[in-house]
Formats: sequence, structure tokens, C-alpha cells
Amino acid sequence: MDIISSREEIKVAFETELKLTPQYQIVLKLKQFILDEIARPNIQQFILYNFETPQSESDIEIIKMCIILEFGFNKTQVNNISEISVIINMIDFLI
Repeated sequence: MDIISSREEIKVAFETELKLTPQYQIVLKLKQFILDEIARPNIQQFILYNFETPQSESDIEIIKMCIILEFGFNKTQVNNISEISVIINMIDFLI
């Protein structure tokens, strides 16, 4: 039987709960949008993704956490987000 730390146990439980949120589904759509944009002939440094509906402040905070979880970004890389859109700097995937 593996012994995991309380921190790791909480992290795993929190990540699991985040993946069950509607905001995580938004991030999965964002991921697909990014992949579609990469497949286009003209790659851009920044990708603008417009949300289907405006997001509340609390939803934005959850979306930020989901982006960190899904893309492995740190919290300073998730600043370009508003109630209607998010701008992804593609350089963040290279570092």
C-alpha cells in the first residue's frame, strides 16, 4: 500500500473535482481551439478564444485553475482572461 502525503492526497482530490466542473469543459474546448489554430498554415504567437457566454468572476477563477491543470502553466501565465475571452500566448507552451 502506497503512503501518500496529505498534500498529494488533497491535490489529487482537488484536481479530480476541477475536472468535473463546467469550466473544465470550457478549457477542453479551448484546447481543441488551440489545436485547430496550430493546424492552420499561419501560426500566431497569441490566440484569442471567445467564450460562448460571459463568465462571472468566480467562473474565471475556476477557468484559470483548470488552465493551470490542463496546460501545466503557472499562475503568472494565466493573466489575459476576461468575462468574454482569454488570450493564450503560445510561447508559454515552449517554456
